[in-house]
Amino acid sequence: MPDKNRLSSTVGVVTEPNPLPSKPIASVRRWWHWHEPGTTKEEKWLIFKLDFYILLYSCLTFFIKYLDQTNVTNAYVSGMKEDLNLRGNELNWFSTYFNIGIMVGGPFITMTLTVVRPRYLLPISTLIWSFFVLFMYKVQDAKTLYILRFFAGLFESGAMPGAFYMIGSWYRTSEISRRSALYWFSSIGGGMFSGYIQAGLHQNMNGRLGIASWRWVFIFDFIIGIPIAIFGFFCCPGERLTFSCDFA
Repeated sequence: MPDKNRLSSTVGVVTEPNPLPSKPIASVRRWWHWHEPGTTKEEKWLIFKLDFYILLYSCLTFFIKYLDQTNVTNAYVSGMKEDLNLRGNELNWFSTYFNIGIMVGGPFITMTLTVVRPRYLLPISTLIWSFFVLFMYKVQDAKTLYILRFFAGLFESGAMPGAFYMIGSWYRTSEISRRSALYWFSSIGGGMFSGYIQAGLHQNMNGRLGIASWRWVFIFDFIIGIPIAIFGFFCCPGERLTFSCDFA
């Protein structure tokens, strides 16, 4: 006979069916995997928007930064040396004054990022240094170029710390390394394309409107920098702690 105590203890108990076996999630993340294992569609869509706004803007800014940083060397070998009668170490001083501007402005702009939202500070800095690059096409002597290079470096100094500040604010720790790698690749692209741009301008724009080809490179870099600054005003989200409706 069945045990009465066992029957009474099982009355009213509803047994749930065994759940279907779930597909195991791969725990190994390969170097070509862009997302974490098990990332949902909603998370992937959010990461895509972060990449489009933050990563794209950061890479474009770093690209134009290195384009502006190396343009003086390409201009030097494309006629600037002869037109400005440069005979000494002026080319080295151009880089020196630029680096002095970066050293002076770097700590100041980095601290300012904690007070002024990056979505305003970084595009404004890009806009200002683009105008200093534009002014370089009018120089008639080395001393004027020293001053312009200093101020260009001063405002370019916030590009890299500002980009890493935004990347570190919005991405998880496991997502930062791939974004940082792409960010550094953009600087290589800027240095590489600078020579191609100068070669094309020297071949096709030399003497146009009475302007030498080495002067055109500064105008062209300014034309590239302005849309990037405008893109930052509308698409740069700032930092996550002050997020309101930037992605709305």
